[in-house]
Amino acid sequence: MGFVRLAVGSAVVALLAAHQLSAMAPAQRGALWAGVLGAVGTVNPGSGAAAAPSAPPVAPVAASAAAPAAPPAFGGEETIAPDRLGQFQTTIEVDGQRLPAMVDTGASYLALPAEAADRLGIRPLPADFNIPVSTANGRALVAKVNLPSVRLGGIEVRDVTALVSGRGQLGQALIGMSFLSRLSSVRMDHGRLLLAR
Repeated sequence: MGFVRLAVGSAVVALLAAHQLSAMAPAQRGALWAGVLGAVGTVNPGSGAAAAPSAPPVAPVAASAAAPAAPPAFGGEETIAPDRLGQFQTTIEVDGQRLPAMVDTGASYLALPAEAADRLGIRPLPADFNIPVSTANGRALVAKVNLPSVRLGGIEVRDVTALVSGRGQLGQALIGMSFLSRLSSVRMDHGRLLLAR
């Protein structure tokens, strides 16, 4: 597993240097982040792969005192059309706050920019930023947290594992497999992304 991570990290660094991706548009950097986060994730939900023994602990995020008790998830179906770049942009709601987000099935985790995490009251300790990733701006450390609830339209999933980026490293939230794998269906239909719970 360590060799695979080293190989993936080396490939990403080489790609970044070769193509000077730091000049990319924020949406493109977000797509690159998603790929990197998917490649270095310690668990690939749905694959049956076990977490690495050295996986760092998850920093809990307390639910809002005003949040009512609810079942683990609420059903629903959402359809997302691609934007002009072919990306599936949408809005998610975390603890009552709406955040712009991009769906990325290649990302292992839902990822939050540090600035969005701050607005949500999620403030991992410096020691929690212990998961290394490679980004368009170089190497970085991210923190793993648990979100009490994530809502995408009429779909709600409870207790979602997410990563929090460092400041200025991620332009928007990414919806990865820690959310998507909890749905009953994620599929394409006539160029649109259909999500169902």
